[in-house]
Amino acid sequence: VAFEDAAGIVERTCAYTNHTILAEALETWPMWYIERVAPGIAPVIRQLDALARTRCANDAVAIVDAADVVHMANMDVHFSHAVNGVAALHTQILVTSELRPFAELYPKKFSNKTNGITFRRWVMGCNQPLADHITTAIGDGWKRDASRLEELLALRDDGSFVRGLLDIKQRNKFSLATWLKAEKNVEVDPHSVFDVQVKRMHQYKRQQMNALYAVLFCMPGIPCGYYGSEWGAEGEKHQGDPALRPCFEKPLENDLTEFLGKLSRIKSSCVALKDGNYQNLTLRNKQWIFVRQCPAQTVIVAVNAEENPCQMECPYNGPTVELLTGEKTDLHGTVELPGYGVKIYKMG
Repeated sequence: VAFEDAAGIVERTCAYTNHTILAEALETWPMWYIERVAPGIAPVIRQLDALARTRCANDAVAIVDAADVVHMANMDVHFSHAVNGVAALHTQILVTSELRPFAELYPKKFSNKTNGITFRRWVMGCNQPLADHITTAIGDGWKRDASRLEELLALRDDGSFVRGLLDIKQRNKFSLATWLKAEKNVEVDPHSVFDVQVKRMHQYKRQQMNALYAVLFCMPGIPCGYYGSEWGAEGEKHQGDPALRPCFEKPLENDLTEFLGKLSRIKSSCVALKDGNYQNLTLRNKQWIFVRQCPAQTVIVAVNAEENPCQMECPYNGPTVELLTGEKTDLHGTVELPGYGVKIYKMG
């Protein structure tokens, strides 16, 4: 199959959903990095870029820009048959701002597909007692037509119906309090007001936290790792500590606590990190290299606080051990870091 025909098959088959205009959905990668980690893909990307340039010469829609950086979202738009945002306002921003040159080039590709689950299905799935209570009161028509829920307004002064709602709410609060104690060892008063938010933390945010903690542990001074509600706070709940501010007795084991433990062991075992001098070597907007040094030891700390991998100059040469991984390597005047990456090198 000719390359142009293969690209056409891909375009007719694939659609592109942009979930956010933040950096994690508009990835850019230096071509030198792709050529190193996925050399077979690099020439394909260059061919796709050349094919896209036959459609439009505007650099704003190029897949590979003048700095030899690959724009993944641009490639997605060119070679998908449909492009959508996940909310009306989000799609409007894409069309009028973030992806405007593409919307002008491919106006028929863009549409909105609102993401998520309707609150009717959410209630039926996560709160069956409440769903049953509503169905008993007004029938099951609301499960297909949300406007039928307005019939509940007629019951707002119905004591029996309202007491049923409050009872369901209280039982659910007891269930959550029981789960928090069993799974997280956190005690909450089920008779207090609950304000609950559930949000996953994106991988890049967890990686950023690792970078920040590495700086905290490797800088001069004693690190203060904040983890949880009141870790280390003195006092007992029966002596007046409110139930919603429990003392944090022991953090649960997870990736973050494992990383903090590793950093703590590194700091305690390196005299340079405990007592050595500090000097900046390279400082950019989102990259940083500094050295901690004493007569017996030299430790170099390199941090990349953005999503793209980078190369940085480092005026040190010779054998090293990367303390986070144990990998032995040689420095030759440069340090290579992955996106949101941290490396701690001990010379010698």
